[in-house]
Amino acid sequence: MPNEVTVQTEANKVTQKLLYEYLSTLTTSLTEGERVQFLAIAQAFNLNPFKREIYAVKYGNSFNVITGYEVYIKRAESFPQYDGYETEFGIDAAKQVFCTCRVFRKDRSHACTSTVYMAEYNTGKSLWLSKPKVMLEKVAIATAFRRAFPSEFNGMPYTSDEMPEPTATLDPKNEIPQAEKPAKRSFSEVIADERSRVGEEAFNKLLFDFGCTKLSEITKELQEGFYRQIAALPTQVSPQKEESVEDVKIFNDEPMN
Repeated sequence: MPNEVTVQTEANKVTQKLLYEYLSTLTTSLTEGERVQFLAIAQAFNLNPFKREIYAVKYGNSFNVITGYEVYIKRAESFPQYDGYETEFGIDAAKQVFCTCRVFRKDRSHACTSTVYMAEYNTGKSLWLSKPKVMLEKVAIATAFRRAFPSEFNGMPYTSDEMPEPTATLDPKNEIPQAEKPAKRSFSEVIADERSRVGEEAFNKLLFDFGCTKLSEITKELQEGFYRQIAALPTQVSPQKEESVEDVKIFNDEPMN
């Protein structure tokens, strides 16, 4: 662990020392870029891994920083504008099961709404197999809270419930599990679409959070993490656009080449 100067702060402040202690408990080794990414996100949002507020998850060549849906609720409870939330399940005309979450703000006349569909998230594995409605409700809550408080949750990690379970394939040479390869599309092409969606200000801020001034400075080790963070950012909304959102954009969270 590199040398660092410890600054006396409030008791609940997440420090580099605490984060390095957490990283030392991991059974899988992270690259330097992955460690930097985890440290930056955890400190930016003051997320404590020992309180299960943030996780570093690595499977094969795939690395993710994730959080729990409860973090969104707990953080929102400290916002003066927050006025509660509600969820409900339904079945549409196509017989698709969905869950809608409405988040209420005291400074808005309409709830911020997200609707997510079982068919788009259910992996058919683990808790999705035994408790699909519970899992879908978690996804609805996380997406709705991000849309209700875009400034406060800008760049917050996705929850594990929103992420597809990793699919392993065996490398025929050494039989080491590898992340399944997606359809080929360049990193710059994908980010160009997201950059247009979130706007220049949000894009440049995220670059700064990663310690970069331009996209070409994002190394291969950081590309997937950068994509996941920009994909989590809210879409730039024009003043005329409705605040209530009925459908959630589903991102393909496969790692990219």
